[in-house]
Amino acid sequence: MMRGLVLLSALLLASPALARTFHPLQIAKADGRVESFRVEHALSPAERERGLMGRKNIPAREGMLFLYDTPGSYAFWMKDTLVPLDMIFFAPDGRIVHIHPNAKPRDLTVIAPPGNEDVCAILELAGGGAAKAGLSVGDTLVLNGAASVCLPPAAQ
Repeated sequence: MMRGLVLLSALLLASPALARTFHPLQIAKADGRVESFRVEHALSPAERERGLMGRKNIPAREGMLFLYDTPGSYAFWMKDTLVPLDMIFFAPDGRIVHIHPNAKPRDLTVIAPPGNEDVCAILELAGGGAAKAGLSVGDTLVLNGAASVCLPPAAQ
């Protein structure tokens, strides 16, 4: 019996849901308001590939921030993603350049900013989260208290 409890405890501690680390993220709006979120960071290729796939629920004001060292024309799709997502694309200077609302679960359509504009961060929120927070193109990412943190490595 004790061995079973120890094994169950080990499995629970190894669960990805329990291992998640959240970071504060803020978006400054043109009117001076600041919207706050808690996000997981997707930094490695494996984390970026996995993203929010397989999740059955994304709580309000939580999401995943995909960060890239080099600005580029990054695109996403919804294969193996079970819930609708909003995808918010940030230019190298931290400005929102595109919001794709309510991406359809399990859809293979490629999602990218119009004209494949270079970005360095993409925020995924539960579908409808961007509208609920009043996010708009032109609002600015604030990460760790600094505005415009999405800068090319040479400018940081």
